[in-house]
Amino acid sequence: MDKFHCFCGICQAFVRNFRALQQNVEIARHPLGKTDKKHVEPLCCFPRFSRRGVCHHALGVGRSPVPPQQAFRPRPRGRASAVPKLWLLAGWIGLLVAQVSASASSISPAQAESIGRRLWQNESGETLSGLTAWNAGEDFASLGIGHFIWYPAGVRGPFEESFPPLLRFLEQQGVSLSEWLRHASACPWPNRQAFLAEAGGERMRELRSLLADTVGEQTRFAIDRLERSLPKMLVSLPEGERPRIETNFHALETTPGGLFALVDYVNFKGEGTFPTERYQGEGWGLLNVLQAMEPGPALPSFRRAARFVLERRVRNAPPARHEERWLRGWLNRVDGYREGSAG
Repeated sequence: MDKFHCFCGICQAFVRNFRALQQNVEIARHPLGKTDKKHVEPLCCFPRFSRRGVCHHALGVGRSPVPPQQAFRPRPRGRASAVPKLWLLAGWIGLLVAQVSASASSISPAQAESIGRRLWQNESGETLSGLTAWNAGEDFASLGIGHFIWYPAGVRGPFEESFPPLLRFLEQQGVSLSEWLRHASACPWPNRQAFLAEAGGERMRELRSLLADTVGEQTRFAIDRLERSLPKMLVSLPEGERPRIETNFHALETTPGGLFALVDYVNFKGEGTFPTERYQGEGWGLLNVLQAMEPGPALPSFRRAARFVLERRVRNAPPARHEERWLRGWLNRVDGYREGSAG
């Protein structure tokens, strides 16, 4: 988890110091005597600090071995030093992202296959036809074993779109895509009626065949999303809330059946950090469930918390959406998070 902590700390430092970078760049562009501002001193950019110091300062974990006044003391910068510093920081963040990705959970091929099959079962009964769906009352297609969301052109609902990132991931894995999929900037069917009308068409057959042939890659994509979710959740929280969320996450990750619950729920209802995934200010993603967990055995606590969060979502939803029609299926799904299930 040190890599996760470090990544979160670097991101926070970047946000805090971005204005300083902008001012330094402005100074670099205007030599002394050619700027409108008098006596402008370069602000502190990203000073030298240890990796552990970043983690502890940003996340409030433990004690930093570097004294704060030493770690964050402004140092004079020469002219035009901000731009190289920005590139250095970008490279550092990129390296950490790669390290986080490389530190994947040790999931065996058998576990991964079991997780993928169970995810497909939960979304569409592990049927081929269920790989290409557009549910009544929704403004988007739901595709693949995880029913990844794809919006038509001009439509942007409150839910995070996940099918375009899946297509990019498949290409990175060396999967060959049809010409129309490679160049599609949005879902080519404008609504559910048009989607269903082409259920037997050539494009739909190609799409269904692609999704049936890449169950393993889709499973890896779903697991990767979980691996990226913890840093996103921690960064979005006040420092005081982070340890409990991290503890709950790892308690589930190491519980039989808990890993699948995490993978399934984050692909089912998202991380809980997307700003528009809220009704009346309350979210329903993985973060919200981890926050609602009570002390006790991790998996039963997660099931109860998920039930509470999903029932609250339905109560808060706009009446016109009639989300109560989906609640029974949602609750049955999370009730299946038990020891001995996949993962």
